[in-house]
Amino acid sequence: MRGLATKKTSKKKTVKKTVKKGLKKVSPDVSFYMIDGSCCSDLLQLSEAIDRLADDMFQHHVKEMNNDFANWVEAIFDEKGLAKKLRNAKTKNRHVVEILKFVVKKVK
Repeated sequence: MRGLATKKTSKKKTVKKTVKKGLKKVSPDVSFYMIDGSCCSDLLQLSEAIDRLADDMFQHHVKEMNNDFANWVEAIFDEKGLAKKLRNAKTKNRHVVEILKFVVKKVK
């Protein structure tokens, strides 16, 4: 049976990657740049960066009348509900919890 080649047919399955709203990565020009120099391009990175952030640096981004994290979430991801929760959250831990709860709900 020399000379006879068997053709293997492989069907490539086209898998559409759908990124759920709020879980997408954004480009560097709209990424969040923290005062410590770290950069976040999605919500999971944001929660991790907030968790590592020194308290005084967190306070730089979260003031009584302004919350940079909430502003970014609302402006870039159009997630008004999460932004409102972040504006009401005054601590690092609460910010991290609210973001992670949001991410978990989106993954389900």
